[in-house]
Amino acid sequence: MWQRSGRRCAAVEVPEGGPEEARWEIWLPARPGQGFRFVGRGRAENVKGPGYAYVALYLYGGGRLLKATDVLRLKGTTGWREGEFRFSVPHNADRIYVKVGIY
Repeated sequence: MWQRSGRRCAAVEVPEGGPEEARWEIWLPARPGQGFRFVGRGRAENVKGPGYAYVALYLYGGGRLLKATDVLRLKGTTGWREGEFRFSVPHNADRIYVKVGIY
């Protein structure tokens, strides 16, 4: 069983009538050729409207977006869900951007 709370968790909440987007984010260094297994876990509560809750990963190189991947998208109210993305860092990537939020 995987941990659903603790020191390696992020929570994002938008109150009714709040901003259009709320997020937690982190930038990580990337080494070309390095392999990753990225797992995002989340649950949603009352996510309404055209948007969704998400866990996303972006690869950047030289200030440009190289690849964007939504690992997990949630709407409404859900139990815990998991999404996975396996990748090798491309030769022209230098940063990994991880974002958890509600849009």
